[in-house]
Amino acid sequence: MVNWKKKVEKIIKKQNDLPFSYYRVDKDAVAPVVYSAILNSERSLAVVVPELGMAEEVYSSLLLWGRMLDDKKGKILFVPEENRGKIELAGAFNRKIRTLSSMLQNTHNVFVGSVCTFANPAAPRSVFEEQRIVIGKNNSPGFSELLELLVKYDYDDEIEVRTAGEFSRRGGVIDIFSVEENFPVRLEFWGEELDSMRIFDPETQCSVGKAESYTLCAKARPSEKKDEFSCAFDYLPEDCM
Repeated sequence: MVNWKKKVEKIIKKQNDLPFSYYRVDKDAVAPVVYSAILNSERSLAVVVPELGMAEEVYSSLLLWGRMLDDKKGKILFVPEENRGKIELAGAFNRKIRTLSSMLQNTHNVFVGSVCTFANPAAPRSVFEEQRIVIGKNNSPGFSELLELLVKYDYDDEIEVRTAGEFSRRGGVIDIFSVEENFPVRLEFWGEELDSMRIFDPETQCSVGKAESYTLCAKARPSEKKDEFSCAFDYLPEDCM
C-alpha cells in the first residue's frame, strides 16, 4: 500500500503543460488529472462537466484524493445547480447564493460544477458585492436601518426564523438567518444601538453562544435586462483556467 501510494503521488505531482484541455476522459480519471493541475499550478481551476451527477462524483473524488495525498493546497468548492429543468430544487437558491458569496471571498481555488451550474443566470457580480455587509458590535446598522436593509435584501418577515433568508422582530430584538451563514443570529438593540449578538439554534430557538461578527448578504436574483446577463463564470477569479 505504501509503495502504491508513493507511485501515485509521483505521477500526480509530475509537471504538466498548463493550461490544458482533455477530451473523452473517463469520469473516474477526472479527479487525478485535476489534482495534478492543482499541485503543479498556482492558478485557480474551474472543473466544468456535462451534468450534475458527474459533478457530484468528481467533487467527492477530489476530496478523497486530497485526503490521500495529505494535500492542503486544494481548496475545493462545489457549485450547486439551482434548477432541474423548469423545477427549482428545494433550498437550491440559498445554496447558490452562499456559493457565489464564497467564490468572491478568495477562500477556494478549485470550483466544480456542471455546465448548467456555471451557465445559468445569476445576479450581477457588482450587485452582489454592493448588497453585502458584515455586522459587528461596533459596526452595525441602527435598528431601523437594519430592518430596512432586510426588506431591501428580500428577506422573508416571519414569526420565527427557521431557514436561511428569513428574519423576525420582537420588540428590540431582530433574528436573522443570512443565506451566507450556517446559523441564525439574534441581535438585541438598546434603542438604535446594537447591544449584543448571539448565535441560536433555529429548532429550539435557544442561544448557543456569542457572535463577534455576522455576514448579511442579499437574496440577489438575476437581472431581467438582457444586457446585464451574468452567470457563475463571472464570479470565478481572474486567474482561473
